[in-house]
Amino acid sequence: MITVASAIITNTGKWTGAIPIPNVPALQYMRFRFQPVLVVVKPSLTAVLSNVSCMQIR
Repeated sequence: MITVASAIITNTGKWTGAIPIPNVPALQYMRFRFQPVLVVVKPSLTAVLSNVSCMQIR
């Protein structure tokens, strides 16, 4: 399990942030699936699961 401390979601709905991945050649071209947890501040503090996303290391 990988945990990301925080990310910023812009008004376009895209998030900007970094996911720390070790610099290990064996991880090249591997795909990772992750499901972000969004914390909505207004109107009340609520945690929401987002859709599952996938990324591939180049």
